[in-house]
Amino acid sequence: MIPGFKKLKERHQFFFAILIGIAVILFWRGVWAVADVLIFPDDYLLSGIISLLLGLFILITSKYLIRELI
Repeated sequence: MIPGFKKLKERHQFFFAILIGIAVILFWRGVWAVADVLIFPDDYLLSGIISLLLGLFILITSKYLIRELI
């Protein structure tokens, strides 16, 4: 871990948690924006349906793979 972040985490846990929360939100905002542009940009409904199905497929597949590995 970067030394500055280690000090921040140890001394100011509340602010560190807010910083990490903001980073996660910005990451997902970026993912969402890229998905809107790449997956059927002219058809919002179809883009949402394809994204939902793709997400469900990934979640179901990963759960299956994790169960097989354990």
